[in-house]
Amino acid sequence: MPKKKKNRPPKPVVPEGRLAKQEPPKGNLLFSFRYVDVSNEKFRLSRCKDGYLDKLVERLQEISRHLTTQLQSDQGLRRVLRSHSFEFSRSTEPAGFIHVRPPDMWAGREWQFSISVNEHGRIHGFIDGDVFYVVWFDPDHLLDPKRA
Repeated sequence: MPKKKKNRPPKPVVPEGRLAKQEPPKGNLLFSFRYVDVSNEKFRLSRCKDGYLDKLVERLQEISRHLTTQLQSDQGLRRVLRSHSFEFSRSTEPAGFIHVRPPDMWAGREWQFSISVNEHGRIHGFIDGDVFYVVWFDPDHLLDPKRA
């Protein structure tokens, strides 16, 4: 006799390139490289100095041990990581993450943190729930107009 299928509601369909509704953070920060932009010459990994990838992985491991809410609100952690939101209008890329469509996926959720103290620059991306979507590697601080 065949088994009866349980009536389950259909899974929501999320159009390609769109996140589902923004989720509140609930746990440790995770990282996604889904939207990494390798086309912008300023933010290519080939610009990185020796030892960059080692420091990057160490920093990602360290950050992933913390709750997402700590990254965004804990003053001690934010100071150590130089972690904060930023405004594209005050950067060298005023159009923002133009390859990530639609812009409402990231608008208002832009975030950055340092790899190490001044030596290896920053990581730029956006946060949705407990996921930090890495978009640009910025070893030379080229998003900052004062340093570019």
